[in-house]
Amino acid sequence: MSIVPLYLRVSLNKILFYAPAYIKQLEEQNELPAGKALIRPTAGFVVKCFLKTPDESKRKLFLNVVYSDEIDKPTSSDLNSWSVPFALGPLRMEADKGKVLAPTFDCCFHPLVLRYCYGSKAFCDLIVDISKDAIQKSFHASGDDTELVEGYTILKGVSYKSGSIPKTLMVAAKHDEGKADIKQAGKANVEKVFGDITVKAEVDTTAASSVIVPNYKIVERGNFEIANHTTMTSKPKLQRPEELVVHVDLDRIESVVDISLDVGIKSLAVKSTNETVPQYKLEIELPYHVSSKKGHAKFDKKQSKLIVTLPVIEA
Repeated sequence: MSIVPLYLRVSLNKILFYAPAYIKQLEEQNELPAGKALIRPTAGFVVKCFLKTPDESKRKLFLNVVYSDEIDKPTSSDLNSWSVPFALGPLRMEADKGKVLAPTFDCCFHPLVLRYCYGSKAFCDLIVDISKDAIQKSFHASGDDTELVEGYTILKGVSYKSGSIPKTLMVAAKHDEGKADIKQAGKANVEKVFGDITVKAEVDTTAASSVIVPNYKIVERGNFEIANHTTMTSKPKLQRPEELVVHVDLDRIESVVDISLDVGIKSLAVKSTNETVPQYKLEIELPYHVSSKKGHAKFDKKQSKLIVTLPVIEA
C-alpha cells in the first residue's frame, strides 16, 4: 500500500476533482462539467527537480513537459522578452526507479516551445522556470508551504513519467458561437534570453479561379533527445528533423493517375493531370532540403489525401 506524505495530502485532496481517474471517467461517459475542455497532449521530456518540505528535508519531483496545438504559440517582441502560454495539470504521485512515490505534474505548451528547447539550453531553462513557478503557486494555493529547489536534470531516454501516453488535461474553456475554445491556464510574460511539429498551409488567394489550391500541412518528424540537444545559445534554433511528411487534401480525386507529383531539393509541386477532375495546383517551398530519390508517396483513397514522405538531408 502506498502512503502519501502528510505534507502533500492537502494538495492531493483539494485537486482531486481534476484527478486523471476522474477525467478518464468523464471521457468514457462523454460528459464534461460546464465551462471545461479537454487537452490530449503529446509526450515531450521529463525534468527531475527537488522540493524542500516544511521540515527542511528534500524530496524528488517530476515535471512532464508535454505539448499540444491547443495551446497558443509563444510570442516574442525581441530575443529578451517572451510571452509563453501554458496549461498545468493536477498533482499526482508517480514511482521513481526505486519505487518511491514522487509528486508529478504535467505542464503543456505549444509544440514550438519544445522545438526551441531542443536548440537552446537557455530557453529550456526558461520553460522549466515557468513550470516550476506554476507548480509552486499550485502548492501555495493549496495551503502547502513546500518550496522548489533551484536546478534541474532532464531524464535521458524518458519522454513521459509514467508510461507512453500522457494524461488528458482538463482546463477552463470559453465558448464562441457554440465552438469550444481552449483557455490557457496560465501565460508567462518573461524578460529572459533565452516529436512531431506541424506547419499548416496558407491558401494562395491570388490563383486563378479555375485552379484550386489544395489545403496541405507539413509534419516534421524526428526522434529528438533533448538531453543531447541543449546548447548555450542566445537565440533559439530549430533542430533539423529526420523527415518531412507532406499531407495534401485532394477532394474528389479518386486515383493517383489523376495527379502528378514533382519534388525538388527544397520544393514540392502537385497538379491535376485529368481535365475531368478538379484542377488542383500546389507549389510550395519546403522548410528543409530533402532527398526525392529516397522519399515515397502514397494516395489515401478513403481520405482523398496524398501523403509524401521525404528524408531531410544537410543543405
